[in-house]
Amino acid sequence: MTTALLARFRLLDRAPQPGDVLWLTDKASPQFARGLTVRATKVAPRKSTVAGWLWVEGYQLNERGEATARRSVFVNASGLYRATSAYS
Repeated sequence: MTTALLARFRLLDRAPQPGDVLWLTDKASPQFARGLTVRATKVAPRKSTVAGWLWVEGYQLNERGEATARRSVFVNASGLYRATSAYS
């Protein structure tokens, strides 16, 4: 994680909630090796057969915080970072 990202994000210490701006890392899923920023709109109540994994729905954000695509992602909660107030 770069110093700039450290200033904007902190490891999520609770379940994600709608409205959270999340940075998904390769710890969340290998497909996010370069990182992905998402504003969560829904944490799906679907039960996962894999402990610690969940479905998050939301909008992918660009560098300016603008929504660019709708996403539904299956992620490991231990790889989620939440934006600080400086980003939101």
